[in-house]
Amino acid sequence: MAFPDRGYTNLLAHLQRSPTSLPLQTIQVSCSHYLAHVQPSPTPLSASIISSPLFRTFSHPKLVALTTTYRHAVHHKLKVLEDEGTSIFDRSKKARLSDWIGDVLKGLEGGAAMLRLVCSGGLLLGLEDVKSTVDVRIRGKVEDEVVVELAEVLDAYSYGSVSDGWEKEFQPGIGSEPVDPASLALVVSSQFLLLVASEKLNALPLPTLIGLLTSTIASCFQSGSFLADLKVSTIQDTGKLSIPRTSDLSQTIQALTSSSYFTSIAPLSKLGSRCISLVATSRPRQSWTVMQQTLKTLDSVSEKVEQAWVGSALAGVSGDDDILPESREVSTHIWVLHKTLLFSTLMLSQSALTSLVFVRKPPSPPSFMALSILKTLSHLSFVISQFGGITASGEGSFRELKKTVYMALDVISVDRDGSERFVKELCSQFERAHITVNAAGFERPYQAKKSFALACIEQLIPVISEDCMENQVLPLCLPHLSDPSNRETYESAHSVVLAMFSANTQAKKGTTGEAPGRGKDKEVLKSLAERIAPFYAKNLIENSRVGRLTTDQLRLASATLALSASTSSAESVCFYLSKLLDAIGSAAVQEQRHRLLLALTSTLSALPLTILPRILDELRDAIIKAYPDDNSEEREELAEALFTEILERVGDREKEFAKEWWYANRLMLSGGRHGTDDKDAGSKGTSARL
Repeated sequence: MAFPDRGYTNLLAHLQRSPTSLPLQTIQVSCSHYLAHVQPSPTPLSASIISSPLFRTFSHPKLVALTTTYRHAVHHKLKVLEDEGTSIFDRSKKARLSDWIGDVLKGLEGGAAMLRLVCSGGLLLGLEDVKSTVDVRIRGKVEDEVVVELAEVLDAYSYGSVSDGWEKEFQPGIGSEPVDPASLALVVSSQFLLLVASEKLNALPLPTLIGLLTSTIASCFQSGSFLADLKVSTIQDTGKLSIPRTSDLSQTIQALTSSSYFTSIAPLSKLGSRCISLVATSRPRQSWTVMQQTLKTLDSVSEKVEQAWVGSALAGVSGDDDILPESREVSTHIWVLHKTLLFSTLMLSQSALTSLVFVRKPPSPPSFMALSILKTLSHLSFVISQFGGITASGEGSFRELKKTVYMALDVISVDRDGSERFVKELCSQFERAHITVNAAGFERPYQAKKSFALACIEQLIPVISEDCMENQVLPLCLPHLSDPSNRETYESAHSVVLAMFSANTQAKKGTTGEAPGRGKDKEVLKSLAERIAPFYAKNLIENSRVGRLTTDQLRLASATLALSASTSSAESVCFYLSKLLDAIGSAAVQEQRHRLLLALTSTLSALPLTILPRILDELRDAIIKAYPDDNSEEREELAEALFTEILERVGDREKEFAKEWWYANRLMLSGGRHGTDDKDAGSKGTSARL
């Protein structure tokens, strides 16, 4: 554009008015266009934009519009340069784009720090979009501008640095929105601060920045009080939940989920996570206090959310069918808030955990911070249960959740005393809660919290004392070992008991790596495993019925129990095997008998050579008796399971005998499907596989 056209003149006129008749989007589009096309320089227009009374009062829509203006202007300018073409005497497109960026930045000089920040951020976003055609030096200059301007904003607005005196008269307004200017700046700038190089972010006052990010994230959830009015949800005569649309709760939830803060929670959390990692590496002494304060804030928010949720009518519903159609949208938004809080908590907590290694001589043990994270996640256990819990596996599992929890448990397990205190605290909370669990809205959160606690306890079994296991952990598990009504708690309780047997096996073999002086604990742990083995053997047989433990779970539990019993005494393992054989013979349901046969097969790798021959014969006879037909699919499955157990899991000492036994009995079991009829050929082929 060689000279100002009428549109450009009108744009300048509207930029000097407040208010203006043009919509904000029209001004945004016009500014982007003319920044790219105006000649000879965009500096005057850039200066007019940033000094316009339209933007003198800050608001989220206006700041976002400025960011978008400068981002789109980069694209428009690149298109203009491409259309102009170049000759051998012209400067390169990259050089001309760099000159244009420099001219735009000159126009921003002298403007309000907030406006310069969002405009420079828009340029940075645009340069990121077309980074293949950008000179890295000009991008570095834009990043420098963003860092300097953010530092000015933090200095001007953070922690009440703007006084109530005469200085306040010279600060730009924030409009009618009840928002903190520093938080508003972070909400907008979180979109582009992640593009700034780490070494440049280090120049910022990171502790202050992290504190502001944390408080901004907390404000997205009203510091945990957004469910304060949940008591208005009531059960109608139809038996369905109703949340009136005119209620304070509905209006609060609608305002939160549609706010600019909430829509920016992902970049805010990601920026906070990155800043925590940076402060831990660059300023380790300050980082500890910063991380503790961040985790304390998250714990406070999560605790308030849990207190409001537990006992509410909404916590007791099992699905949308229990909610009136007009109330389902509000309930869905509530769950969106819950899950978003969990995601944000995980992102910040994981960053704090991975940063622990950079803090030398911390003022408190690292386990204290890990405990704080687990307590926070325990408050959100009713949300975690919606993802299948922390023990869920497969495609539907929440990997980042598992990573954070197990990382925290690893840190805690180094501190034996801290681990035991944590386990006792987890168990004691259910002793206090058992009186109210039958009330409406308590049962589901109670079971979710207990599942989370059991999953944590399972990982700490090797480092806690026998007294804690016997007096706190076992009583917590016992009511759920035969009650599959809550699947997650049921499976977690079995996992904890099996962890005790595994710990006994490791202690017996001397592979736990325990510190000197704990030999007595090993012996006590052994005696505890021996005492509970008969009970659990009967319990496993009871849980072999359809609808209880899955076949794979039953086989794993059977193998773990047999291995623990065999390392303790021959009498213990023989007791379990005899109970298993009796149950196979007396089972009235064929499917249960089949599952018990598979469970018995899984014990073979745990048996010593003195017991193995008799059990193999007993197993062969039981299979033939249960399935007389050689060609039945069930018999084929059992033969395959037996062959696999011998092939892959039986120990070296027992394998030679197991091979010979298989050669002698394979035709009876599988009709020759595993090996040829010729013994020598079968021996050669099977030996190669073995």
